[in-house]
Amino acid sequence: MSKTVKKVILGVVIAAAVVAAVWGILTVLRTARRKPVNVYPVTSFMTTNEWGSSSQSSGTVTTDKLQKIYLSESQTVSQVYVTEGQTVKKGDKLLSYDTTLTSLELERAKIELERQENYVESLKAQLKRLEDFKHKALWEARKAFLEEELQEAEALAREAAGSDTATPLPDVSLITGQDGTKAHPYYMPEADFTPDRMEQLRTDHGEGDIYVVLYYHDAEEGDVVSQGVVLLKDNVITFFDPPFEVPTASDTASADAKVKQLRWQVAEAQAVLDDPTIPKDLLDYYVKKDAQEKIIDQAQVSLKIAQMDFQRKSSEVADASVYSEMDGVVKAVRDPKEAYQNGEAVVEVSGGGGYYVSGVVSELDLENMKIGDTVQISSWMTGVSCEGTIVSVEDYPASQSGWSNGNQNVSYYPFKAFVSEDANLQPNDYVDISYRSGGSNNAWYLENMFIRVDNGKSYVYVRGENGLLEKRDVVTGADLWGSYTEIRGGLTQDDYVAFPYGQDVVEGAKTQEATPDQLYNY
Repeated sequence: MSKTVKKVILGVVIAAAVVAAVWGILTVLRTARRKPVNVYPVTSFMTTNEWGSSSQSSGTVTTDKLQKIYLSESQTVSQVYVTEGQTVKKGDKLLSYDTTLTSLELERAKIELERQENYVESLKAQLKRLEDFKHKALWEARKAFLEEELQEAEALAREAAGSDTATPLPDVSLITGQDGTKAHPYYMPEADFTPDRMEQLRTDHGEGDIYVVLYYHDAEEGDVVSQGVVLLKDNVITFFDPPFEVPTASDTASADAKVKQLRWQVAEAQAVLDDPTIPKDLLDYYVKKDAQEKIIDQAQVSLKIAQMDFQRKSSEVADASVYSEMDGVVKAVRDPKEAYQNGEAVVEVSGGGGYYVSGVVSELDLENMKIGDTVQISSWMTGVSCEGTIVSVEDYPASQSGWSNGNQNVSYYPFKAFVSEDANLQPNDYVDISYRSGGSNNAWYLENMFIRVDNGKSYVYVRGENGLLEKRDVVTGADLWGSYTEIRGGLTQDDYVAFPYGQDVVEGAKTQEATPDQLYNY
C-alpha cells in the first residue's frame, strides 16, 4: 500500500472520530439544555365511569306493603287521624282533604290533557304528511310526467270537440236551457243568422222578443267574438250584452274528466314544490323525519305526564278521605305545609315493603343483566333519583318495547327492580331506568389527549422506574363520551403520564411531577 493511500485512510479515520466526538458533545449539550418534562398523576385525568356503557328504559312505580300520601299544590289537609308509631288496619282512615281547589285543578288538568293530545295528533299528522310527500326532487319528476300527460289529454279533448290547438271553435252544446230569453238566449254562428233563419226563429219562438247571441272566430286575434242581438216583435234588431262568454273547444277540453284530474295533480305537485316545509331531497327528508320523530317522542312524554296528572286529580276529587291500604305501622306524620315544600309524604304507612319499578331490557343486553344488579332510577314528575335492585327478568319478550330508547328492531324483556321504602317515589309515577349494557365495573378511562396512535398502535409517555421518560404501548378499549378511552393494559392508575407533544418529550428525558393547573396554564 502506498504512503499516499495510507495518508488518505488515516485522514478519513481521524475525520470520522472528530465528527463522532463533536456529535457526542452536541448531544450532551442538547440533553443538558433540555427542560425536564412535566408528568401528571393518571388519577387526575381519568374516570372510572361506574356505570360504563348504559341503556335507558322507562316504566311505572308500584308499591308493595307501603303507602305514602303526598300533597299536590291544590290539596289542603282538613284533618289527620293517625299519629306516628300507631298500628293501623286496612281501611282505617288516615286523613281527609278539602277538595275545593282540587276540583278547579282537575278542570285545568283536563284542558291540559286535551291540549297535549291534540298536539301529539298534530305532530303525527305532520309526520304522516312528511312521509306522504317525501321530498321535492321526487315531485319535480312527478310534475314533469303529469304535464306531459296533461298536454296529451288536452289535445285529445280539443280534437273530440272538433278543433285543433290553433283554432278554438265554440262548442255551444255546453250551454243548456236555450229558450230565447235574455237569461237563456239562443246561440248560433254569425254566418247562420240569415233572413230565413230569423223567420224560422220567429215561427218556433212565437210572439215576444227573441234574444240571440251571434259568434264567430277572429282568425287574427285568435279569439271567439260574440254579439248579443234582440229580434223584436216587429223584426227590428237591437243589441244586449250576453249573460256569459261563448264556450270554446278549449273549454270543452277543460270539462273533460281526465283533463280536470291531471290539472289538479299538476297544481298539487306545484304546491308541494312551493311549500318550504317539504324536504328538498332524500337526505333532507330523513333529517326532517328524524327530527320530527324526536319531537313526537318528547311530546308523548309530556302527554304521559298530563294523563298521570289528570288521573291523580280525578282520584283526589273522587274521595276526600284517604284510607290505609294494608295492615301496618304509621312510620311518619308530618306537617302538611312542610311536607309539601320538602317534597315529602304527609303520612307514611309501612307493612314491611317498598317499591317495584318495571322496565324492559334489550335482548342485546340480556346477558349483562343479572338478579341483584343495581339500576339508576329518576322520576319524571319530581326529579327524585334513587337506586334499585333487579329482582326478576322475564324469560319471554314483551309484546311491545315500551319506552326503551334502544334498538327498536330487537326484542325487549321485562324486568323488575326493588327500591326500599326510604326512597321518595310515588305510586303510578313514571320513571327513567338506566342499566348497564356491558363492560366491567372495574373499567377505567384516560383522557384522549394523553394517548397517541402510530401505525394502529396506541402509546403514552410515562415516567419509568428510573425517573426518566419512556414510551409505553397501551392496550385500549371502548370510547367514552368521545373524550376518554378505556385502558386495558400497559398503564396503571399509579403511573405518571406526560402530555405527549413538544420538542422536549423524548424517551430518556428527565421528568418532574406537576399539577393539572400547570398543564392547562402552560
